[in-house]
Amino acid sequence: GVAFTSENALAQAGGEAMATQLKEQLMPHYTNVGFSNTNTSLTLNQDYTFVAKLAGHSLNGTWSYDSNECKLTLKALILSIPCYAKKTSTGMSILMEQNKWLALLQSAASMTGNPTLQSISDLSKNFDGIRIGFDMSK
Repeated sequence: GVAFTSENALAQAGGEAMATQLKEQLMPHYTNVGFSNTNTSLTLNQDYTFVAKLAGHSLNGTWSYDSNECKLTLKALILSIPCYAKKTSTGMSILMEQNKWLALLQSAASMTGNPTLQSISDLSKNFDGIRIGFDMSK
């Protein structure tokens, strides 16, 4: 998923066409890393716990939501992941600020040596004022 955080960023990037283009550029990288609709999911339970799968790796924890900012925070062990939830026509997008996403990808790339993660990280450096993440469907 991709969303603009300001009207200025939207204007600079060339509008929603740029968001679509960025999504298309990210898809092959996500696939190469191992993310797919069959092994990546997020379930938010009513008791404020969550179960996530990222490329088949499980993550459990708690969640909170600030409706004023549309901010979803996932907490697992020592990890706290601030995200933004954006409703879409098919479900919702779970997005992170570009700089947070970049830091997460750079850490993963350095730990794994995965060149695809580094490519996504390099691609996301070119955009400011954008949130990047996943489109989740029901």
